Amino acid sequence: MDHNETRRGSYATCNRVVFAFIMAMLFSAFVNSVSARPVLPLLTVEVLEVQSSPGLWSGIAEMDQWFVGIVKSSSDSRFPVGDRVKIGVPLVKGNSLFDPTTPQFSTSKISPGQLISIRISSDCIQEAGPRSFKSDPTCIRSIRR
Repeated sequence: MDHNETRRGSYATCNRVVFAFIMAMLFSAFVNSVSARPVLPLLTVEVLEVQSSPGLWSGIAEMDQWFVGIVKSSSDSRFPVGDRVKIGVPLVKGNSLFDPTTPQFSTSKISPGQLISIRISSDCIQEAGPRSFKSDPTCIRSIRR
C-alpha cells in the first residue's frame, strides 16, 4: 500500500466522522424543535344539554346559542374535572359547528352525549358569569358521539 492509498483512506474515515457529526447535530436540532413546541391548553366537555337557539345568525348584534356540559379533562385550574359549565357560542353562518341553513348547532357536532374540546386561550374563551363562558366557534372541535 503506497502513501496515496493511506491518505485516501484517512480522508474517507474523516469524511464519515464529519458526516456522522453533522447528522447527529441535525437530529438533535430536530428533537429540540419538536419538544419545544408549546402544548395548547384544552378543555374537554361532554355536552349534557343544548339550549334553544335565538333563531338568528350573528351580524350587527352577536347571537349566541348555549350548551351545558360537564368537564371531563382540563389543563386549566379554572375548569376542575366534574364541574358543570355553560358555554355560549356566537352563531356564525358558514361555521361547521352550525347547521348550514338554520341558525343553530348542527346536531352532529353539538348535542347531548357529544364530547368536544375547546382550546383555552384569551382569544378562544372568556368568562361570562359564574361557571359560564363564551367561546369562539373556531376554537371548538367535536371529538366523538
